Amino acid sequence: MDDSSQLHHILEMDEPVPPIGRCYPAPLVRADKDLLVSRLEQSPDDACRGWVDLSRGKYYVRIIPADCGTYIAACISHSNYYQALYTLLLQFLMVLAAVISTSLWIAYNITKKNFQQIDYFVEVFSDAERGVFNPEKPAFIKDEYDIILNNIVQLFLNQTFLRSQLALKEQEQKLAEMTALQLQINPHFLFNTLQTLDFKAMEYTHKPTAVNQMIEALSDILKYSLQNPNSMVTLKDEIDYLKKYDSIQRYRYEDKYILYYEYEKELESVPIMRLILQPLIENSLYHGIKPLDGSGFIKLRIVRRSGQLIFSVIDSGVGMEKTDIKKLYEKIANPGSENIGLTNVNSRLIMRCGEGAGLKILSKKGMGTCISFRIPGEGR
Repeated sequence: MDDSSQLHHILEMDEPVPPIGRCYPAPLVRADKDLLVSRLEQSPDDACRGWVDLSRGKYYVRIIPADCGTYIAACISHSNYYQALYTLLLQFLMVLAAVISTSLWIAYNITKKNFQQIDYFVEVFSDAERGVFNPEKPAFIKDEYDIILNNIVQLFLNQTFLRSQLALKEQEQKLAEMTALQLQINPHFLFNTLQTLDFKAMEYTHKPTAVNQMIEALSDILKYSLQNPNSMVTLKDEIDYLKKYDSIQRYRYEDKYILYYEYEKELESVPIMRLILQPLIENSLYHGIKPLDGSGFIKLRIVRRSGQLIFSVIDSGVGMEKTDIKKLYEKIANPGSENIGLTNVNSRLIMRCGEGAGLKILSKKGMGTCISFRIPGEGR
């Protein structure tokens, strides 16, 4: 039996080979079989492949030699042939869509993050121009590059903020010095005038009187205040100055108040700032004791704790409500306020000893007021 006869016999078999998978080709008719046999006869030694027009449509046919002088013929229809290609194309399109979607999502997040950084830095620099400093880190910082960039910006802002704070303190110091000069009201002239008045009073009375004592005390006060306000004095010098101020006020208010001193003797040698206590005593006298119907007391209490000196001026005056305390704090913090004495003291304390040395106020309506501050125990 020749090759074509064998192929023709195979194609005429009643029981074809069971199909593989779910592809069930329709049986070939006689004309289709003859056409395939003719193709094989044209090139018996080579594999025959290509598109062939059969009775049921266009098929892709491949015939290859097998063992024992036989041939294997495979046919697939046009639709089945391209079905796999369509599947691959669909899968490719799905993968492409997924890649594009992922790329767009990544690009969106990167762009959003970049705009967040730009908005954050614009806001930070705008706040810095207004003098507002915000040390909080933004929420979008997630990697080391963001941390490095944010730290660089924060370092720049810290330096700018510190420079502005230093300039502000210098301005406050100059303002405090100018205020102190305003309060002096040409003290040299007043000092000389008081000495003249003292001589004239002695000339008329021929003996020391209350007027002479007041003039001498006021002269000593002016002489004390004429010295450099930034120089340090001992606590004893400041107390002596305070007692002379108290002696003048007693001639005016008589038994309206009593001033107590509570401190250890060994603290008298501790250096402190000049003219730091008298404004506190004056504030208690005018705003605490004076409005009372009767008399009251003022106590200056000084103690040493944990290397610090704690000064407290306590009075039994009319006291203040919480709203009044808040307003007083605002006045003290404002260099241009009318409360010059306490404002000046508060500014000097903060400039020399830091924010923690500022005035602290405790008060209760109808019971009295306590104003205190802390400075290093050995002075600065």
